Amino acid sequence: MTGNGSPPGLSVNRWKAWLSPKRDTARAMSEESREELIRRNFDRWNAGEREIDPQLAHHDVVFHSGLTNATYHGHDGVRRWMAEIDDQFQDWHSYIDEFRDAPEERLLALGAVHLRGRASGVEFDQPMAWLLTFAGGKVIELRTIPDHAQALEAAGLSE
Repeated sequence: MTGNGSPPGLSVNRWKAWLSPKRDTARAMSEESREELIRRNFDRWNAGEREIDPQLAHHDVVFHSGLTNATYHGHDGVRRWMAEIDDQFQDWHSYIDEFRDAPEERLLALGAVHLRGRASGVEFDQPMAWLLTFAGGKVIELRTIPDHAQALEAAGLSE
């Protein structure tokens, strides 16, 4: 690994509304800058920072965890997810190996997470993908998918 993350639960009309021309800053943001923003936030996470970056996450963000099958809504929901992760794991480091552009203002990050259980001390690496949907220059939806082939399919991409 290198050191360098219509969707279920969100109506088509709701997320397409955020892509309207009056909120078209996402189109002005280059894919490279999206990648840099995601990498910077992964670096913050890996350093132990748990504050939500308002430049990255829309206040109405919807987060779907592929590991727990739970869905979290808004910044408060993402904070709950982060607290649950910190309660269960002593270490949780995320690594992105590559990005792929996906249709409909989405970006797919492929990589892995390194985990160490808080109670058990058991360590393991888990392949992970992060499918991010952008609207208005911010992430409006994030799905973690613990299987790269399934993530590619969910993003409408092929190997």
